[in-house]
Amino acid sequence: MFGAFIAGSMIPANHKIRKIIIGKFQDVSTLFLLPLFFSDSYAADFSTQMES
Repeated sequence: MFGAFIAGSMIPANHKIRKIIIGKFQDVSTLFLLPLFFSDSYAADFSTQMES
């Protein structure tokens, strides 16, 4: 949460640059971080089920 605040405060006030930077962050989070989150949560759930 604190890291998101710092990242938001570092984005420049220029609207065009802000739009470009936010678009790049959305691309990275959608293409890389979201599938990584779901695969990790599936693996954690699968390993919990195997222990039972």
